[in-house]
Amino acid sequence: MIILAFDPGIERTGFAVFTTEKGGEQLVDFGCLFTERSRALPDRLDHLHQQVTKLFREHNPTHIAMEQLFFTNNQKTAITVAQAQGVLLLAAADYGPVTFFSPVTIKMAVTGYGKADKKQVQQLVIAQLGLKEAPKPDDTVDAIACGLTAVIHYKLQQTLARAH
Repeated sequence: MIILAFDPGIERTGFAVFTTEKGGEQLVDFGCLFTERSRALPDRLDHLHQQVTKLFREHNPTHIAMEQLFFTNNQKTAITVAQAQGVLLLAAADYGPVTFFSPVTIKMAVTGYGKADKKQVQQLVIAQLGLKEAPKPDDTVDAIACGLTAVIHYKLQQTLARAH
């Protein structure tokens, strides 16, 4: 299984790629996609689409995980994040199923505590994957945490399917 996970955003979109083989997971790629704030929104969305399409072609994922948009008081931010999420969904259409995970679910899966702060999530991502330091920016760590959540989710689904 190849999982491509995202923390969507218009300015920064974090991504992480995991493979699962023989019961273990491996983080094979991660990073952050950027769009220039000075460019018009349609240009930014197009640039994001080009970058994401390249990721899909490079990794050929079987499953896609995405952090679910959470309620925010800033409507402008929520709208642009939703637009970026739409670009990701469009790019994912020809690949695997997309599963959304709420921030609380991701924190619970990675730290065992649904109200964990960013620092706690970073520390446990570093520990679980044996990283030397937290990847930058935070959007990358969030995508890795989303990917870890997806690994747990899909492994559980496979275990339950075998049990029946």
